[in-house]
Amino acid sequence: MLNSILRPFVSYLPQNNRFQRIWKLAQVDYKKRFYNSNWGVIWALFNPLARLLIYFIVFQYLIPQSIDNYALYLFSGLLIWMFFTESTKRAFRVLITKKYLISSIRFNWIDLYLASTLSVFWGFLFNFLAYFLLSIVLQVDITLNYLYFPIYLFNIIILCLGFSILLATIYIYFVDIIHIWDLVLLTGFWTAPILFRGEVISEKFGYLDYIHPFTGIINNVRNSILFDTAPNWFFFFYNLLYGFVVLILAVFLFKKFSKSFLERI
Repeated sequence: MLNSILRPFVSYLPQNNRFQRIWKLAQVDYKKRFYNSNWGVIWALFNPLARLLIYFIVFQYLIPQSIDNYALYLFSGLLIWMFFTESTKRAFRVLITKKYLISSIRFNWIDLYLASTLSVFWGFLFNFLAYFLLSIVLQVDITLNYLYFPIYLFNIIILCLGFSILLATIYIYFVDIIHIWDLVLLTGFWTAPILFRGEVISEKFGYLDYIHPFTGIINNVRNSILFDTAPNWFFFFYNLLYGFVVLILAVFLFKKFSKSFLERI
């Protein structure tokens, strides 16, 4: 079922061995998470729908919030943060779990992280589909501002890939980074505009808007798909630059230290 859904999109992508390898690795990784069954893909959609329905019931009827469509407001921030969290946490052991490949086949090891991020991205798409369906049910306007969303999505992928490669490189030499990263993610969750408006944090800790990689993105995503307003153009370009700087640094360090990876894993 997954193949039938994605096949039309694949036909427009360049066909070469590297892409096919990345695609296959991501496909195998994704299917593993859903027990390699056709029903697993259905569950991938049902799970975020059920979660979003629970948010809607809780915050619409049990704990009303001052923010309109708070369930969508909350879920839009959560799905971005969950994408980042899962991408980076899975990256730590990519080389270890794929050691049988890197020790027997010659290829660019960066492809493993591209495949891992792509695999998590498919899950993100199912989450976003759930968001989109509830938006229609709640009669949230679907406007031209939605056209900005693919750019934000590209920015999110760049950040996830960059941090994944960077953390995986550090992990080879310092395994305790995995525990430190858990604390960083916890701090990042509570300092991002996920549960409440970004102004609550900005008024007290304005500098976090520039340090946190997702503050501007989450705010701009909501502007486009929930509030139907134009992006904050400063953070629109700032976050893109932030993502590319992290990715370039990560790839540079990965290539510099990758020669000794096999000895350490």
